[in-house]
Amino acid sequence: MQPSEYPLLEEFLYLAIYIPKGFEGEVPRSIIYDDPKCRAAFENFGTLPDDRALVAEVDGTVVGACWVRTTDEYGHVDDGTPSFSISVRKECRGQGIGTALMSRMIDDLRSAGYARASLSVQKENPACRLYERLGFRVVGNGADKSEWLMVRELCGRFLIIETDRLILRPWLLSDAADLFELASDPAVGPIAGWPPHKSVEDSSNIIKAVLSAPETYAVVLKSSGELVGCAGFNAGEAASMPLANDELELGYWIGKPYWGHGFATEAARAVIKHGFTDLGLSGIHSGYYDGNDRSRNVLEKLGFEFVRTVYDAPCPLLGETRTEHLLNLSADKRRINSWQ
Repeated sequence: MQPSEYPLLEEFLYLAIYIPKGFEGEVPRSIIYDDPKCRAAFENFGTLPDDRALVAEVDGTVVGACWVRTTDEYGHVDDGTPSFSISVRKECRGQGIGTALMSRMIDDLRSAGYARASLSVQKENPACRLYERLGFRVVGNGADKSEWLMVRELCGRFLIIETDRLILRPWLLSDAADLFELASDPAVGPIAGWPPHKSVEDSSNIIKAVLSAPETYAVVLKSSGELVGCAGFNAGEAASMPLANDELELGYWIGKPYWGHGFATEAARAVIKHGFTDLGLSGIHSGYYDGNDRSRNVLEKLGFEFVRTVYDAPCPLLGETRTEHLLNLSADKRRINSWQ
């Protein structure tokens, strides 16, 4: 796209607005100017280093546009991930123009070394199927809960683990508000050994410093895109016990509104299977503090066996000591069969 054509992005963004069946009337053009996240998709385009845009022409007329930015628009996940916008004029749709534009942009972003790309799309929009064919995968809700947030791997790995009801995927900075809503509840963190989050900024910092670690996954409902908790592995200093090179420590928590549905067991089982089958672990350790019966029940369902009780175990994030019960699950066939 030539700089002289950048003003066209406003028109194409307006054309990209999804109109659901049964909607009567006309969507006011002012919406793209009144909504800050809409404005972020085109305002001052070309002034930021990650701004990229392609157009499709038919007989010398621009009929479609595909552009990416890392501004705080609807598909934004973090400052290093370009977010897609795509639009084709109505009379030119269904001819593969949008697919061609997005495929070319994906190739360009990969060549430039970007790890992944993202987008946001209305859950009812048939374009979801196009994005899936191009390798984008649903990872949860967008900024508006009527939208899906979708992510595509480019040069970096973005592992997604799916179960019957859940999606487990890496944490994103855009999860901060939803994380705060769950993790600020004093019923959730302290029983697991960490303090309630104090603000969305606090949650954002914890995503950066803690939850961005390898093998740490946000747990999301497949059906609605809601964030429900966290599951994954700890290693090294992050683990609460010494581990062999082929062992990891399992950790998990589920937000209080989602207790009682078996999500912790389902998420932990998926992480365990990944650990044994993909990571080649020989054993997985875990533990719970005395009184945390929910966690104990999950570990028992998964076939973990009691190892020992540690009295006066340090709980550094809360500045206290507790009684901790340690358990283990080995990779031998008998125990694997108990959780598959």
